[in-house]
Amino acid sequence: MADAGVIREFLVSLGWQVDQRGQKQFEDALKGAQRVALGVTAALAGVTAAVVKTADAYSRMGYEAQNAMSSVSGMQSLAYAIRQVGGSAQGVSSSLQGIGNFLRFSGPGAESVFRRIGIATRDAHGNIRDTSDILEDFFKRARQMPQYRAAAYADLIGVDRNTLLAGERNPGMLHAARDQWRDIYNRLGIDPDRAAAQSQDLMRQINRLMASIQAIGLKLTLSLGQAFGGKNLDDFTNYLLSHSDDIAKSIQQFVAWAKQAVDWVRSVASTIVDLV
Repeated sequence: MADAGVIREFLVSLGWQVDQRGQKQFEDALKGAQRVALGVTAALAGVTAAVVKTADAYSRMGYEAQNAMSSVSGMQSLAYAIRQVGGSAQGVSSSLQGIGNFLRFSGPGAESVFRRIGIATRDAHGNIRDTSDILEDFFKRARQMPQYRAAAYADLIGVDRNTLLAGERNPGMLHAARDQWRDIYNRLGIDPDRAAAQSQDLMRQINRLMASIQAIGLKLTLSLGQAFGGKNLDDFTNYLLSHSDDIAKSIQQFVAWAKQAVDWVRSVASTIVDLV
C-alpha cells in the first residue's frame, strides 16, 4: 500500500486528480494537445509552402522585369491597370518583354522609332526609362493614330494587339489605376522591387538546399547499390526464397511475442490502477 501512496502522490503532484473523472479529463487534455500540435504543424507547413510559392513568383518576376528593362513595381502596376480596362497581366508582361527586346537588340534606330511618334525613351539623366512608362505613353499616342498605323507600330515594337486595344480604351483610367496600385503598396510599406531581390536570394538558397538533398539521395542510392547490387542482391534473393518457411515461422513467433509483451504491459498497468 505504501507503493500505492507514492504513486498517488506522484500523480497528484503532476496535477492529475486520480479518479475516473480526473483520468478522463487528463486523457481529453492529451487528445486536445495532440489536435493542437497537428493543427500547428499543418499551419506551419501551409505557411512555409505559401512563403516559398510567393518567393518563387517574385523571384521570377524580378528576372522578367530585368529582361523587359522594367521594374517589378512598374510591371505590376501596369498589369493591375490594364486588367481594369479589359486586358491581361500576361499581355502586359509579353508586351514589355517585346519593347525591352526591341530597344536592346534593334540598335540605335529603335529609340528613333519612339521619338518619331513623340515618346521619350530616356530620362533627364540619359538613362533608359522604365518600359512600363514607355508603354503607357505609347497607348496615349496610339489612341491619336488611325488604327492601322497604331497596329503597325505595335507589331514593330512588340506589343500584342489585345493589350494595344485595352490600353487605347481609356488612357486616363489606365493612369489613375496605376496610381491607385502604387498608393496601396505605399500605404502598406511594400517595395515590390526589394521583395523581388530578397526572393531571388531566398530561392537561390532553397535551390542549393534541394540540390544538396538530391545529391545526398543519389549518394545513398549508389552506396546501397554497391552494397546490395549484382551478385549480392541475387544471393540475398535466393536466400529469402530457400528459407521462406523459416522466415515465416520467425515472423509468427515475433508476433506472438509482441502480443505477450502487450498483454504484460496491460496487466502491469491494471495492477497499478488497482493499487491506487
